[in-house]
Amino acid sequence: MISTWLIIFSAVAAYLLACRYFRFKRLRDLQRDWIDRDGSFKIRSVEDARIILEVSNLYESTFMWETSIELALFRTYGIPTISKVLVSTGQLSQPESAGKRAEDTGLLLQEALYNPWDTERSRTAISRINYLHSRYGKRITNDDMLYTLSLFILEPMRWLEMYEWRPLSDVEKYAQLTLWTALGQRMGITGIPNNLKDLEKFSVDYEENPKIRAGNGDPAIVCTFGRQTAELHAFSHAFSMDGMVRTVCLKVSSQISPVFLLTQTEQSPPYFSEKNPTGRYHKLKSNFQPFYARSSVYNRLYFGLLGFDLKEEKWMTEGYKIEELGPNKLKDAGHEQVSRGAQIMFKCPFVLPSRGLSPR
Repeated sequence: MISTWLIIFSAVAAYLLACRYFRFKRLRDLQRDWIDRDGSFKIRSVEDARIILEVSNLYESTFMWETSIELALFRTYGIPTISKVLVSTGQLSQPESAGKRAEDTGLLLQEALYNPWDTERSRTAISRINYLHSRYGKRITNDDMLYTLSLFILEPMRWLEMYEWRPLSDVEKYAQLTLWTALGQRMGITGIPNNLKDLEKFSVDYEENPKIRAGNGDPAIVCTFGRQTAELHAFSHAFSMDGMVRTVCLKVSSQISPVFLLTQTEQSPPYFSEKNPTGRYHKLKSNFQPFYARSSVYNRLYFGLLGFDLKEEKWMTEGYKIEELGPNKLKDAGHEQVSRGAQIMFKCPFVLPSRGLSPR
């Protein structure tokens, strides 16, 4: 008779081996499909880069991707010139307006980057971002935008390396640089370094520049942190800023995942819907507040338990149009400019960056 313990041991060993094999299967497939035998990358277009990033973003590390992008944006508020512009808008002073700004910002980036490159949806989202920025003229400097872009590129790499079960591979890092560089160029940002080493040097130097740091970025930080922790109970607010608690939890999770957990077989739910009969889209994943959520039975019950009443008009459950995203007062403004901008950028060429990677 085979002992019960031997059967249990064999089953556990088989499961752990399966975890190891399937956990890294997508990475092996990605490297096989996108790296030549001589080590060069097969990325030939921005769309290639976007497809490569879907492996980590939609299947393996969705939460960490979303969190790192949010914190990258949060980190820019420490730059006084950026903070001053944000505070002047008045959108961060109230929970609802701050929440809507966060959802709109996330939606515009998601529409721009998660839809196939050069599609009308992607180009319209970028053009809408450009229109909203254009209203502030020279108050938004090229260097501030370049610094923000650098964090969107670098922070996900740092966070995945520190707190996920695997860091991004070299080909994924190159894809990250390629995709965001293309976005930056379509936003009119100039002087973007064409490799990660130079980009990181710019980012660090910009943060440490005493002329840049002269000022106060605290108001925007306090307003935004209040929004991000608004859903937490009072006793947990302190822990949300406690580095030790955060680090320990994330480190433990990153060590457990590749050993004991199988990777998900289906991609994470999409962020937004296809166009509905009224020509609008619905947001399918809400980060903070239920703006643009469908008024379905499930959503009414789910958000009702969280204290949100979807019957209130402010949640705009009819959906959104990309060209209307942004402050409520600009909902009907700039549509012609956005449409023209989207058509122009379709003809703009893009040169792939060099393969220089991070020095780490």
